[in-house]
Amino acid sequence: MNQEQVEKIAYDKSDADSHEALEKFFPIIVDLPPAGTDVLSSLLQSRIAAIFEEMSSDPEERVGGGERFEGLWRSALVNICTNIRKVNLLANDVRAAATLIQGEVDALDVVALLAARRFFPEAYGLIWKNASFFSQSDSWWRSRRFRSDEDLAAQAARVEDGIKVIAQNSQQSPIYPLLSEMFPTPMKGLPAHRRQSDGNDDFAEAEKGKRISHPDYFPIYFLYAVPELIFSSLEMDRFTKELTDTHGDHEARAVFERTLLSFEAESMRRYDFVNKLVNQLQSLRLDLAKSVAFAVAQNADKFGDELLVSERRRAIVAILQVAQRLSESADINAFLAACILQSKTDFFAASLLKVMTSDRPSNKVIQDFKHVDAS
Repeated sequence: MNQEQVEKIAYDKSDADSHEALEKFFPIIVDLPPAGTDVLSSLLQSRIAAIFEEMSSDPEERVGGGERFEGLWRSALVNICTNIRKVNLLANDVRAAATLIQGEVDALDVVALLAARRFFPEAYGLIWKNASFFSQSDSWWRSRRFRSDEDLAAQAARVEDGIKVIAQNSQQSPIYPLLSEMFPTPMKGLPAHRRQSDGNDDFAEAEKGKRISHPDYFPIYFLYAVPELIFSSLEMDRFTKELTDTHGDHEARAVFERTLLSFEAESMRRYDFVNKLVNQLQSLRLDLAKSVAFAVAQNADKFGDELLVSERRRAIVAILQVAQRLSESADINAFLAACILQSKTDFFAASLLKVMTSDRPSNKVIQDFKHVDAS
């Protein structure tokens, strides 16, 4: 315990009298030296490594003794996890998050984001509210959104000001290396922060590593934050049952549209519904899956590209999941043609056409294109 702090709580002061009074309850007090940085680093590293080893057998998903962890510890965590209690708080946060997002994200990005969330909550909100800046979605070729250089510069300035407030204008604040670990390129681009980062923010590498700096993966890192943001498995079961109880294509489409419109636009909860729908369409009865895919195309104008770049792309993947089930015959071609024709927007239709024809390398769903006729 912190004796001086306990005395202030118990007696409103810390002096000889309060010390004597406390001594009656604790006649023997042993002063322990604070844990050294080596001990704290080893403790945090071993706890986090154990968590991710329990969650996955893939060595690439473990934190362990990697250089990235060592770098993050030296640059940021050593100034945050200054005692065993703080180490345990961060490790417990990682364990709670890992059970929900295991295998979906980069382990060290989770550690960095959770450290920001616990010790710099304002920074956590700043990241989420400026998702397009930190995930670089505005400069991504797959995003249809266009913003002027003036708008982008203004957003960067707001982010810079927000970080300065959080760091209390101290360039040595741990918040800078935390953000630089997760978002190397955006942080290097801030005028007042030219820190050279060893991180790789190349989109292909970021996608391969499931990094938070990639627009597709950025939202996933926030799914565990608040249970209300998640579309639960129980709710998905109810949705599936409602689909199963429908009579015909028209009713099935109506169920999807009604469910989609029940969520707030651009919300995490709606994104999670679309994201989980992708997996559900693999096992849903084929006629119902096709009806849902047609409904997705009909509601293409409702999928956002503003805060969550990947909401529209996940909707396209939902259609591709159904197409994959039809890939053994020419039915795939007729199905995709129908989805393109029924698409509410030309951009959605063109995106679907592109991933099935000229941009097949980016299509990770369709395994066999032999029955796909581009014309």
